[in-house]
Amino acid sequence: MKRIKLVLAAFVVSLAFFGCSDGSGDTPWLADVSNPLIGEWKSEADADGARLTFIGKTDGSFQYVMEGVPAEMKLPETGNGGYLVMGKVIVSYFDFGLVKSNIFKVVDNNTVAMTEFTLDDAGQKVLGEITHFHRIGEATSTENQPMYLPTNIFISKKWSANIPEGENPDVSYPSTWEFNRNGTVTVTFLGLGEALGFDSEDAPFIFGWVILGNKLIMFTESQEGNQIETFQFTQVNANTINVAELEIVNGVISGTIGMSVAFTAIP
Repeated sequence: MKRIKLVLAAFVVSLAFFGCSDGSGDTPWLADVSNPLIGEWKSEADADGARLTFIGKTDGSFQYVMEGVPAEMKLPETGNGGYLVMGKVIVSYFDFGLVKSNIFKVVDNNTVAMTEFTLDDAGQKVLGEITHFHRIGEATSTENQPMYLPTNIFISKKWSANIPEGENPDVSYPSTWEFNRNGTVTVTFLGLGEALGFDSEDAPFIFGWVILGNKLIMFTESQEGNQIETFQFTQVNANTINVAELEIVNGVISGTIGMSVAFTAIP
């Protein structure tokens, strides 16, 4: 699978959260939940005075409202997207093609600090500015609300695919893919354990994933290198999905790269 380096677009509103401390001095309950982004949040103004309202939901979707964005940017004022949370990372896909990645840290029950990042050629995080989002209204719950993705073609079956090696279509690696409703997918490259430094024969990776329309967004994190992958998929029939990797330029999806790979249901 080819690693894609995300480049931040200068014209994009920063994804961040701001607010005030609750003054309790105790560890905030928000720090103990797997996804602190559920609910409605509003960003501090950026250098252009623009603000972003982000409404995160438990099904991996979100709504957004952008205020004060310069007209020449030609960005929508409202829309929706899909997001995944894995560890302390959130990767968001906006319906106009923007992909954003952030490391989040809970400041208090109404404040989440966000550090934007891109990936270098080795898959290591290159950190950007730290900003904040502030909660709007009351929290819907102080309990953990885990991600639970709606039923879709990926969840219904286990899949196999031959993944080509970068720009060499003559070399491919057999793999299996098992998508879960909790927002994780287990990808196993068969027979590559030793080559990839694993003790076992097969090499499993755990990705975070989410879909929006016909776009599939995935993220995995490791010391060896992080990956953010974005794909476009087409369902051929009940047992076949064609999946093509998407290119990202200046943080925005610009088109497909490489060949389409057939995902075939495992009986």
